[in-house]
Amino acid sequence: MPVFLSFFILFSVATHATVFLKQSVPEQLQEADGVVVGHFLRSKTVELEDGRLATQMIFKMNQEMGMESQLIKMDEIIVHYPGGTKDGVSVFVDGVPKFVLGEKVTILIMNGEYRYWGLNLGMRIFTIIKYR
Repeated sequence: MPVFLSFFILFSVATHATVFLKQSVPEQLQEADGVVVGHFLRSKTVELEDGRLATQMIFKMNQEMGMESQLIKMDEIIVHYPGGTKDGVSVFVDGVPKFVLGEKVTILIMNGEYRYWGLNLGMRIFTIIKYR
């Protein structure tokens, strides 16, 4: 039995799982602290105070709801998403959106831990498409 236990401990792998619960758009809007319509400008990965990595996505704001950006003269917003690559360390989080430079998007955000976070990673983002 000790051989089996040693084998199990030697080859066991830590796993983590993310659970996505499907939500309707009205449910997502109710959960969100704000909604931003804008264009993706750039991103960078930062290390948070607790050592976790997060990617800062910077957007030019065209419109917003729930943010009161007019009061503090904001025309850009930084939205954090978990994971990223910094100093040779990569953390991948399934569901984190990939943005294209200049892409026009609508994102739902939450205000947490003194920063804005992208909401509902499993739902991705809403891309603005104009039909003529």
